[in-house]
Amino acid sequence: MGRTMEELERRGPAEDTLVVVLSDHGEHLEESDRGMGHGEHLWGGEALRVPFILRWPGKVAEGREVATRARAIDVAPTLLELLGVETPARFQGRSLASQLTPEREPAMLEELPALRRCFRAEGGRRALRTVAAPQ
Repeated sequence: MGRTMEELERRGPAEDTLVVVLSDHGEHLEESDRGMGHGEHLWGGEALRVPFILRWPGKVAEGREVATRARAIDVAPTLLELLGVETPARFQGRSLASQLTPEREPAMLEELPALRRCFRAEGGRRALRTVAAPQ
C-alpha cells in the first residue's frame, strides 16, 4: 500500500484519487490457536472485522471510524455515492457515504443484519432468503 501511495504522490493525482482498501474477510494470523489454512481461520470475531479503508482528501473524513456495521453489499452504493454516480435501484445495499464526509458529523444509521443466506427449497427451484439479526 505504501508503494502505491508513493507512486500516486510522485505522479501527482494522489489528492484527487479515491483509494480503497478492501478484503473479503478478516484474518487471524494464527491468533487464538485458529491456524492459517483457508477455512480454519474464518471463525470468531477477528474474521468478521473486514478492512474497508478509504482515502480521498477533502471528500472522505480523515481518521473517521464508522460505528455502524458495514456489509459487503454496502460497498458499491457507498463508492458510487462518493463518486457522484446514481446507485441502480436493483442494488440491495445502502450507502455509508453520509458517515464519511468531512463537512458533517455522521448521523446514526439503523443497525442492519450482517448475514443473508440463500438456499433452494427441498425439491423446488425457488430461492428462499433468511436473515440473521445482529446479536
